[in-house]
Amino acid sequence: MQCNSINRRRIAGRASLVLAWSAILLLAGAVPAPAKWQTIVSGKSFKSTAAFQASWNYNYPWGADHNGSARMNQTNVTVAGGVVTLTSTLTNFYEGRSRSSPHRTIRYNSGTFYLKQPITISPQYPVWDISGRFKVPTQKGCWPAFWLTGVNSWPPESDFMEFKGGTGCNQNTYNGAWQGRITPVPTASSAWHTYRLAATLANSTNVDFRYYIDGIMETEQTATTFVGAPCWLIIDYQMEGSSGSPGPNYTTYAYVSDIVVKRENAPVSGAAVPKGASRIRAQTPGDSVAVLNQNPGLDLPGPVGP
Repeated sequence: MQCNSINRRRIAGRASLVLAWSAILLLAGAVPAPAKWQTIVSGKSFKSTAAFQASWNYNYPWGADHNGSARMNQTNVTVAGGVVTLTSTLTNFYEGRSRSSPHRTIRYNSGTFYLKQPITISPQYPVWDISGRFKVPTQKGCWPAFWLTGVNSWPPESDFMEFKGGTGCNQNTYNGAWQGRITPVPTASSAWHTYRLAATLANSTNVDFRYYIDGIMETEQTATTFVGAPCWLIIDYQMEGSSGSPGPNYTTYAYVSDIVVKRENAPVSGAAVPKGASRIRAQTPGDSVAVLNQNPGLDLPGPVGP
């Protein structure tokens, strides 16, 4: 209760500061026109197989293998009733080793898919809101994930939802070193939960990442390798590897629905922002004001987007 009270006072104080600067800049004619939100993917992309294939590709961007013991197949990804089901089954014969490091023996066939359009956090699109609902296996050897990784290099990486053979949800950022938090989600395998990333460009090098579970912000991390770097958005059901082994000797399923990807374009200025000013975003659609001599660490906590 005390923490909530402190947070409310902080938010109120910061909001007052923004409103004060906004009034000053309105008089100066320097407040830019509101930014606009664009929906890249809505929940409708899962309404049919045709709709799914219009927005998503099967497997990984680099092929069928990755760092676990599952090989991905299109037939292990099914779309019905607004839900994508990823099915993991034991292989019926020896399929060799994964083509990706650390080249584990393939023991499963499973399903993974990724967004056709790369995501780039940039001055043109400085705010992104990515979310989805999942019901996923959490037993040993099961490794479902919802994440971003660089198109041209690694890092960057951002994991909004990653379960590694247990009920702790990993939410991580990788810049060459890991930042991370593990939040217990005891019902991750039996109930639907919403996992979300709200990303805001802070300056020319830093991106502020806020990770949510069921509408509650669990961790805030700073990424330094994302600005201008296109990234793939991947929904992944890998096996074993970091989730432990042996994995289950029976068929398991991961369920996905309501993936939404939104971005905010840069506001169009009605007048030039004064020299020495920078932008502060009020974390709601369309709210963006210029702040003279803004402290780079000052922002308004809370969800980005509607």
